[in-house]
Amino acid sequence: MLNAKAAGLVKPNARYHGIVGSSPLLEINGFDFQRSFTSDYLHSICLGIIKYLMMIWINGKKDDPWLISKEKIDILKHRLQQVKPPHEISRSQFNLDKIALWKASQFRAFALYFFPVLDGILPEPYYSHFCSLSYILQLLLQESVKKTAVVKCEPLSESFVRDVEYLYGEEYVSYNTHLLPHLITSALEWGLPWAHSAFIPEGFNGELTSLFKGTQCVIEQMTHHYMMRNVLRNDAINIMTTNDLPKKILDMLYDLLCLPVGERKKFCSQKGVQIERVKLLGRPTERKLNPTEQAAAKDFFNRLLMPCYDSLIWQFFPRLMLKHGSVFTTTNYSRSPNRINYCAYMSDGNFVIIESIIYCSSLSFLKCFLIARVLGDISKSALRPDDHFNLETFPGQTIQFVGTNFIRVYDAVEIKKKGVLCMYNSLSDSGTATALVNRFESD
Repeated sequence: MLNAKAAGLVKPNARYHGIVGSSPLLEINGFDFQRSFTSDYLHSICLGIIKYLMMIWINGKKDDPWLISKEKIDILKHRLQQVKPPHEISRSQFNLDKIALWKASQFRAFALYFFPVLDGILPEPYYSHFCSLSYILQLLLQESVKKTAVVKCEPLSESFVRDVEYLYGEEYVSYNTHLLPHLITSALEWGLPWAHSAFIPEGFNGELTSLFKGTQCVIEQMTHHYMMRNVLRNDAINIMTTNDLPKKILDMLYDLLCLPVGERKKFCSQKGVQIERVKLLGRPTERKLNPTEQAAAKDFFNRLLMPCYDSLIWQFFPRLMLKHGSVFTTTNYSRSPNRINYCAYMSDGNFVIIESIIYCSSLSFLKCFLIARVLGDISKSALRPDDHFNLETFPGQTIQFVGTNFIRVYDAVEIKKKGVLCMYNSLSDSGTATALVNRFESD
């Protein structure tokens, strides 16, 4: 067998640059150690930079300029208690007293969607600095993004690392902080971080542990149960999709297949009205449109060059489910009071609050539409770093909005993503909204 040294692939007595040690390390010709490995943002960013910064904000020294006072911590706790995430964010508790025990998904959700709670609490230069990190994460975790937008993030990531030393001090520049620019490089060369992060395999660990029950012959148990599930999987899915099964039977099949919540919704046995990519759920109520709804409907039909059927009896549904399993509700849906599933990001770039889900079978060209309040009818602005970086906007990024009184009618299929409301104040009619970044990572 031809060894690596004889083939000329390894430099004799070469050391890997940047590592000091007594043992010689091999350097392979044409192999770039820096670019040949991806950076896992679960550990380097979520459990690295984000956790580290939040810990020193809360548990820092008395003379630290970034330290959040006890009075402001109480305000921050109150704001976090008011947070009502959608069902896609399963870990909804953000207890600052137990921040050391937070999971990576909680730090991820905080940096992506709920960081505006720091506004007015964290001193301005440190808040703006953290907003830069939030922008980078939101951009890189999109399901698809322009390459030019990722390239323009490189100077921002390098600036973030330099500002850590400037704002906090050299001793706070950790190895994880240094990995942030490499995350940009990794995204350009290996794909966006969600495609190779540890969130998906770590989320699968729970399913693996369910494959064995005893302490003896663990590998054999896992192999046996895995093979048995593969044999039964296709038959079970066929039964779930073609039969109206009792809930106990469905739950047994869900547990057998280890289906996550998002996948279970696809096999939901609830009866509803299927319209294109939308399924209407729940018991409908019938009534005519009120004057405000009639005006919005008239404007909608005018855009389609069709007459408005405002005299018809419409069916109002409490929920709808998209093809990929995401469920939206109306504002008056009371069965999940601690969740907000009525905020949506639409194809026209607006965030809306869904007031009504309406169905009319007499309209052949349009059977389902939404009556929604558009967020930011007075003003709205994207939350992103300073303009001198020449950064690009991307669909669904965080916006600050004022005003929600503009009523508009949408086709139900115009929903692109679910929105996450944060710092929403009904008294001042203002807040922030962000679209869920992707549907692939397990929470």
